[in-house]
Formats: sequence, structure tokens, C-alpha cells
Amino acid sequence: MLPDWAPGIHPLIVHFPIAIIFLAVIVDLYSHVRKSDSATALASTLYAAAGVAAVVAFFSGRQAADLVNVTAAQITDLNDHADWGLRTAWLVGILGLARLAWLRLSNTLKESVTIRTSGFILTLLGFVALFFVWQTAERGAKLVYLHGLGTMGITADPMARFADAPTPAGGQPFVLEDGSWNWSAPTDLAGFVSAVDLLEGDSSAVEFGVVHRSDGTSWL
Repeated sequence: MLPDWAPGIHPLIVHFPIAIIFLAVIVDLYSHVRKSDSATALASTLYAAAGVAAVVAFFSGRQAADLVNVTAAQITDLNDHADWGLRTAWLVGILGLARLAWLRLSNTLKESVTIRTSGFILTLLGFVALFFVWQTAERGAKLVYLHGLGTMGITADPMARFADAPTPAGGQPFVLEDGSWNWSAPTDLAGFVSAVDLLEGDSSAVEFGVVHRSDGTSWL
């Protein structure tokens, strides 16, 4: 079963094609350097697995897009990500099939110039596929980290947990502004400090002081 926070299976599987294609390219290069038949077979298998993962990621992404609310400002980036995802699914999927077919032929025509040349071309296409995956992933990250698609927004009032907190004598409650807070404290610092009741932690470890500013205000 899917966790409650997941908009479909897309965020759970999208990293698989990224990791697999990276690994496939590395193993492919190793197979050329070491002239290893086993590494060649492994690379071909990884390319095929990456193709399957890319196709599944694309269709799961389409499902996820239907489950989130998209604004007019976000739709362009979403379509851009989807377009790159489709290109990647086609390229990596075809590359995976081509690698399996090439592997089968290479077992019987290993010394053929055609096999060696086509193997080199398929390796280059692996780098092209890696570029496509990178472009798709970058646009997906933009949707999450810039637009917040597929994430649960913070709807709770950040000041709610202080609603029942007592106000120190003579002071005013602090106001949260851009992650910071300020407090209009009383002029009697000694009386203020004695009235402070921390919600968390030990007040004995806190040192208070007042900084008087040129504009006439004081900072605690």
C-alpha cells in the first residue's frame, strides 16, 4: 500500500531509472576497458532494466500529474518535465532492447567488425540516454523544490503552540516574522527575567541582556 503522503507511486520509483542508467554506463565503460564479456552482458541487462524503469516512471508520472493541483505558472514546467520524460522513456527503452539484441548477436558474431562498431555506437547512445535522464530529473526536481508539487504544504499556524502560553508581566507577545521573532519587553529587565517561563529547556542556562539602539528602541 502507498503511504498517505505519496501522490501515486511516481516518487517511490522515479529514482530507479536514474540509478540504473548511471550504473549501466559505468559497467559498459568497464567492459570496454577490461574486455570483459561478463561485464558486457551485465551492462546490456542494466540498460534493459533502465528502459523498463524509465517507461514505468513516465506513466506513473502522468498519474501523479493528475493527482496534484497545478497552477497556470506551474503548467509550463510540468509539461517540460513530461516531454523530457517521454523522450527519455523512448530512448532508454529502445536502447535497452537494442542492447539485448546486440548481446545475442555478439555471442555468435563476436569478432565481426559490424558487432564491434555497433557496440561502440550503443555505448555512445548510453551517454546520450544519461543526458536525457539528467535533463528529466533536473526538471522534476524543479517541480518539487521550486513549485512544491507533490509535497504537503504547511497549513498549521506556526504560532498555534504558543496560544496558551502566559505573557510575562509587562511584556507583549512576540510575533513571528520570516522565521524570526521580536518582543516588546518591559523596561524593568530584572522583573522581566524573573517572570520568564520557558516552554522548553532550562532558564538557568539563558543569559539575558538589553541592547539600546539609536532609534530609541531596546533589543533583548
